[in-house]
Amino acid sequence: MDEMAEIEELFRSDTPRPMEERKDFSQKAYKENDPKAKKNSAGFLVSLGICNLKVPVEEQPECHKEKDLWLELILTKAELKLEAERKLSGWMEHGRWDGWPSLDIPFRKEDSQAHIHIMFNYHWDTLAVTRMSEVLRQVNDKFVYKGQKPTKFTKHEHFFRMPLEHSKFFTKKNGIWIPITQYGEVVMDKYDEYLDFIKQSVDTKIK
Repeated sequence: MDEMAEIEELFRSDTPRPMEERKDFSQKAYKENDPKAKKNSAGFLVSLGICNLKVPVEEQPECHKEKDLWLELILTKAELKLEAERKLSGWMEHGRWDGWPSLDIPFRKEDSQAHIHIMFNYHWDTLAVTRMSEVLRQVNDKFVYKGQKPTKFTKHEHFFRMPLEHSKFFTKKNGIWIPITQYGEVVMDKYDEYLDFIKQSVDTKIK
């Protein structure tokens, strides 16, 4: 059985579930990725013209359970909270999704109060935005999309296995973030739709 088939097998609802495993905290990985994920996420949102960064990234306190970062939506002055991460393995492609059937968000995010989750590819030039309301809805739906899989760091870590239609993808070209499909097709005609997807996430947050 190849690696993809093994992962699919682990995600099947009738597959026996080993005890949940969580990735050990790595100070080195944290320092190499967390600050840049936050900074790049803020830069991305500000560049779209929908947010202001009222408090510099480095001055925002750590709120591990609540959020990674917050910005202010320009139109409504509402606080947009977000989770940000870099996918260290499994997303090596430039300008498109890597082909996996789902976007997997660690189950440890189950207590998050964020509105959106931003995942960068390994190269920091492509990203996916997912509404945390959709992620957390899986908790209320008895883990419809919850599964376990082997990763570079763990063998049985829990993830929210999000269908790709719940995410919006962007890639950076000539210093500008532009909307794309998961396959890398540029969809400038959906630019406003992608922005609304982010802005309206504040209204769709599950309480």
